[in-house]
Amino acid sequence: MRLVVVVTLVVAGLAVVVSRGSAETAVDYGVGRRDVTFVDTTRPTDAVPADGVEARPDRTLRTVVLYPTVAAEAGPTTSDVRPVGPPAADGPFPLVVFSHGNGGDPDLYVPLVEPIVRAGYVVALPTFPLTSLSGAALGDVRNQPADVSFVLDRLLDLSAQPDGWLSGRLDPEHIAAAGHSLGAVTTVALVYDDCCVDPRVDAALAVSGIGVPSGPGTLDDPPPTPLLLVHGAEDEVVPVSGSEDLFADATGPAYYLRLDEGDHTTIGFGDDGELTEEALEAFLDAELKDAPEPLAEVPADVEESGRGQWQERNVPTP
Repeated sequence: MRLVVVVTLVVAGLAVVVSRGSAETAVDYGVGRRDVTFVDTTRPTDAVPADGVEARPDRTLRTVVLYPTVAAEAGPTTSDVRPVGPPAADGPFPLVVFSHGNGGDPDLYVPLVEPIVRAGYVVALPTFPLTSLSGAALGDVRNQPADVSFVLDRLLDLSAQPDGWLSGRLDPEHIAAAGHSLGAVTTVALVYDDCCVDPRVDAALAVSGIGVPSGPGTLDDPPPTPLLLVHGAEDEVVPVSGSEDLFADATGPAYYLRLDEGDHTTIGFGDDGELTEEALEAFLDAELKDAPEPLAEVPADVEESGRGQWQERNVPTP
């Protein structure tokens, strides 16, 4: 079992400023948005006196859902994405659930995931009840893997309905979980912790993350679900050793982008941000769309950039 490291802060504004479409997937879609609220009445939310938050008998999860739309040209920019967007393009599309960091919220991550939506994915970003606050409720992360599973339940239910804004748009056989910082901790627990594994998740993406056992669970025998890790070597919030340990312990295909000068947030900006976005989209294309060609290009692009290292393990030979 790994030593528990407390993740203390996420700085607002993780976002990429340069987007990239994969070599095989043209960026033809616009981006639609719906803000929906899912309420799990089977689990409570603790009080947080320091933030003036009273206990609740449920888990209320405001969720931003970004989805591909038909666009004559490039589609709307991030600033044009509205809470009630235009109709979704015909699906089904792979689904990615992205978990925010401590003190964060979905809107901080829309710029990071928008290029993924344009490439043909639905991305859902839940707001966790307590860790979206000022930071007094870090322990609530133990409840967040179940929050993600609940959001998955509700989204797949909406897609299975015969009509509605999400009807038929999700591919239930191609699902990924992703997250940044405390959201990466949530993702690792959801996919690899024996307390919380959701078998519907086909791939995991952890940005600036670490493996922290959730409650009674352990990470001692993780399933071989494919994993992508991205971390900045200068991260002073979550040490880069968090991703190095996850990479070393992976039992399935694992990929690791280590950015030499990146810290907890700069890995989402500028040249580092371009590499991060390229790696995220290429990994998703390989694992959810059976399109490995873009992922095969990433090592050379990272080497040419001179900004970091790309490592792979347990990857089958083509």
